[in-house]
Amino acid sequence: MEQFDDTVDVPRRSFLGFRKHPTVPHYHGHIVRRLFVLAGIIMLIGLPFFASLVKGGVLMAIAGILVIGLYAGLTTPKHTWIMWGDVVLSVIGSLIFEVIAIGLYTTESSIGMYFVFNQVLAIVFFFALYFSVKTFRAMVLRQTK
Repeated sequence: MEQFDDTVDVPRRSFLGFRKHPTVPHYHGHIVRRLFVLAGIIMLIGLPFFASLVKGGVLMAIAGILVIGLYAGLTTPKHTWIMWGDVVLSVIGSLIFEVIAIGLYTTESSIGMYFVFNQVLAIVFFFALYFSVKTFRAMVLRQTK
């Protein structure tokens, strides 16, 4: 039978079950990373269906997906500039997909799948914005508790 040492400091968990970072208690990079990966997967799944509707072209869309994946992989509590990049990427993603969704909603007589696709991505990036700003703020203000 395994014995447990109750003197060992076990990492605390957030309300979503993620381990809290020991030096940045408001670190939500794990959530931001998963949201970026989710957005990339949604974009990869939707791109073949909506390729003819993408304004910047398929190559630009693929480059955007790769940048999102890059930032998901780079997200770490060790560098403030990476969290700043997460904030910027979240703002850009929210703006792009919400502007497209609003444009589709105001010009189309019915709500189609391309509208839903863009609206879901806007919401995912909005949540990524919220959690990346919380983390960036904690890192900049050096919040320790």
